[in-house]
Amino acid sequence: MSKLLEGKKAIVTGASSGIGKGIARILAKEGADVAFTYRNNKAGADATLKELGQFGVKVFCMRSDVSIVSGIDAMLDEAVQAMGGFDIMVNNAGITSKYPFLEITEAQYDELFDINCRGTFFCTQRAARHMKAHGGGSIVNISSLSSRASTEGFSAYASTKAAINKFTETAAIELAPFRVRINSVAAGWVPVESEKPNTEEFIREALKHLPVGRFGLPDDIGEMCAFLASDRAAFITGQTYFVDGGQTCLLSIPQRKNV
Repeated sequence: MSKLLEGKKAIVTGASSGIGKGIARILAKEGADVAFTYRNNKAGADATLKELGQFGVKVFCMRSDVSIVSGIDAMLDEAVQAMGGFDIMVNNAGITSKYPFLEITEAQYDELFDINCRGTFFCTQRAARHMKAHGGGSIVNISSLSSRASTEGFSAYASTKAAINKFTETAAIELAPFRVRINSVAAGWVPVESEKPNTEEFIREALKHLPVGRFGLPDDIGEMCAFLASDRAAFITGQTYFVDGGQTCLLSIPQRKNV
């Protein structure tokens, strides 16, 4: 039985840990050759490289900072040289930072938008140019449930993710004639290695906001990315899919006590 992405070649940005690693793992598991990037976490990148190798596909690791456009160009050139081209691009590289609105600095704001928005925009543009010249492809941008559900401290971060959703929608119109599809996956609550462990009490309370009764896994996001990157999603473009266990569907209100 053939795998979902057999014969495909993919690039995943920011895959040294967390959601990015899960995405790269599922793409490789489904048969795609994978080139992935990291920025600072070399040990994590080495671990990803070793893990993906078990799937019998070609795997390649690159260091890159997606906030620098010349670096994006160099990264894509390196990936093409290593794999002979690519037809899948997953823009996962990003940062999650929480700042009180009245206290966030210009430098903090710029860092969020440079990596999350600028990086996604120009990675998409450069990847789409390659795909246009080679018959098409699929681009998946990683967004967040924060683009729809609001909470304190995330005014800047949530804005970057909402911008990615709208960018995906509009870019899809221009790229469709070239057989380049582009979609977003809005990731739900997915605990990752870089976060501090939560207490049992916090976990019990948090799960009340997750209708499916569990936190998300990096592989949950990877599964949706693999589908959108595959030929089975050939008629899907310009969409944002919330993979969040139903969290954004839930209206949280105080429970009425029986009297």
